[in-house]
Amino acid sequence: MLSRQVKSVTTSIRFQAALRQSLEALAEESGRGMNWIIERALEEYIAKHRREGLLESAQKDIIYLNQNSAKHIERDESFWPQLYDDSDWES
Repeated sequence: MLSRQVKSVTTSIRFQAALRQSLEALAEESGRGMNWIIERALEEYIAKHRREGLLESAQKDIIYLNQNSAKHIERDESFWPQLYDDSDWES
């Protein structure tokens, strides 16, 4: 979540009337201010999209590694002993 230590700033945004009414109703029902609800919603939205971006990046890395590892393994079977040390296994 975003740091609460930073001094707040004022901004202006436009809402559709129905969204504003829903926000007002939720604020009334929850006993929270509209600003609090908007801040939480933005924090959650930003965090979600950051996670999705990290996931997408990780997926691309995995695909790249899988494609390049497969090429390496096909050419050189000595790849496997580098990954696994079985020297302490009993025969």
